[in-house]
Amino acid sequence: MQRRIGFLAFDGMQALDLFGPADVFASDVFLGRSLNGEVQRGWPPYEITIIGLTGRQATTSGGVKIYADALLDERMSLDTLIVPGGEGLRRRGVSERAASWIAAHAARVRRIAAVCTGIYGIAPSAYRERFSSK
Repeated sequence: MQRRIGFLAFDGMQALDLFGPADVFASDVFLGRSLNGEVQRGWPPYEITIIGLTGRQATTSGGVKIYADALLDERMSLDTLIVPGGEGLRRRGVSERAASWIAAHAARVRRIAAVCTGIYGIAPSAYRERFSSK
């Protein structure tokens, strides 16, 4: 079974906070895996999806342009949502938009994680109540 890992993309995110975890989930270590000599269906086990917070394109703090596979308002199912860090989440309205979307979708996402200051996108959301009640 392939699981979709969504990364929230926004202007001012740290490229390493996106690329590092994405490389882990998309690693070629998963390619060609077999069990008893047969290649397994659903490999690689993870599909990476970049979700644009404000549009199809986001620019990292280092100037690298990222193009989103999907936008927040598009319907999609996610196994995991990862929020990269970066100064962009401290810009007016950005963390609020992220938190609002996360709060609205948290019940349908198996796990939500932040890398470094990506917590600014999660902390103000209702997700914190769901997390603290477990």
